[in-house]
Amino acid sequence: MKSINQEISHLDPKENIKILTILEGEGLGTKAIYKDNTLFQTDGNRDYFAGLENSIKDIQKSRKLELEDQTLILEVLNPDINVIIFGAGHVSLPVIKLLKEMEMHVTVYDDREGFDEWAYGAGADKVVIGNYDELTKSIESDENTYFIIVTQGHSSDEVCLENIIEKPFGYIGMIGSRHRIRHYHERFLEKGFTEEQWEKIHTPIGLPIKANTPFEIAVSILAEIIQVKNTKVTEKGYISKIVEIMQENPEGEYVMATVVERRGSAPRDLGAKMLVAANGEFYGTVGGGKMERRVLDEAKEVMKTGSPLFHYHDMTNVEAWETSSVCGGKMRVFIEKM
Repeated sequence: MKSINQEISHLDPKENIKILTILEGEGLGTKAIYKDNTLFQTDGNRDYFAGLENSIKDIQKSRKLELEDQTLILEVLNPDINVIIFGAGHVSLPVIKLLKEMEMHVTVYDDREGFDEWAYGAGADKVVIGNYDELTKSIESDENTYFIIVTQGHSSDEVCLENIIEKPFGYIGMIGSRHRIRHYHERFLEKGFTEEQWEKIHTPIGLPIKANTPFEIAVSILAEIIQVKNTKVTEKGYISKIVEIMQENPEGEYVMATVVERRGSAPRDLGAKMLVAANGEFYGTVGGGKMERRVLDEAKEVMKTGSPLFHYHDMTNVEAWETSSVCGGKMRVFIEKM
C-alpha cells in the first residue's frame, strides 16, 4: 500500500479530492484523503476523522475547520487549468509565455502552416494546424478549460466562438474593438444564441488597462484569467513541480511547509506550499523574504527531529516595517516531515 504522501502525489483532482490535516487536537499532523467526500486513506487512526463527511461535503475551497475538539485544514485539490488558444500570431506568443510561467497547459490552434513553430517556440505544449470550423467542433472541454480567441480575422474569431459557446468551459475571452464587438453582439443574437450566453464571454478580452502592444495585451489577458480563476478556486498548494519531485523520489526525505492561516495582506493564500528536500533544495514558496528564510531554518530542525511545528509571522509589527516587509498581514505556517 502506498504511503499517504505517495498517494497524494498520484491523485487525480478530477476525482473531487479533499485532504484533511489535523492542526490541533489528538493526532496532530495526521492526514486523510477523501474522494467524493468519502474517506479513502489516512496515515493514522480513522476515528480521528469519524463523521466529518457531512462537515466537508459542501466545501469547494480550501479553508481551516474549527470543530469542537479539533482544528484542521481542509485542502481542495483543484484540477489543472487547460488553456486553448485560437490563433498563433503576435498576441498569442507573449500570452503563451506568461501562461507557462503560471504552469498552465497550453494548446494552440491555427489554420496557417508554419505557425506551429512560433507557438512551440513560445512554449506551447501542443499545436494543431487545421481548419478552425472542423477543429473547434471536435474539441472536448470541461469547466477547467479556458478559451482564448485571438485569430487573424474577425470571421475566424466568430467561427471559433460559435462552435465552443455551448461546450463546458471556465473562461472564454475574444479579442476585438468595442465597435466591432457591439455589432457582432447583434449578429450573435440573430443567429439564435442567447443573451445569457453572451454575458459569459469576456470581450473585448482582457482587463481594461489601456493596453497597446502585444505584450501589454497579453498582460491584460492574463490579469483577467487570474481574476476569473481566483474567484473560483483557492491557492494551488501541490504545484506541478512539488508533485513531480515527490513522484520521482517517493522514498526521499522531505519537509512540507503549508500556509494554514492568513490574515490581512499576507503574500500567500491558505494552502500555499513549499517542499524542502534533505539537501536544502526547496520548491514552491510560502511568501519569500525573511519569513521564508525562517521557515527554511525551521524546516531543517523538523527534518532532524521529525516533530511538526508551527511558524507564526507577523508582518504588521515594527520589525516587519524596519525590514521592509511590504505585504503586511499575518501568517501561520505548518511545518511537517513527509
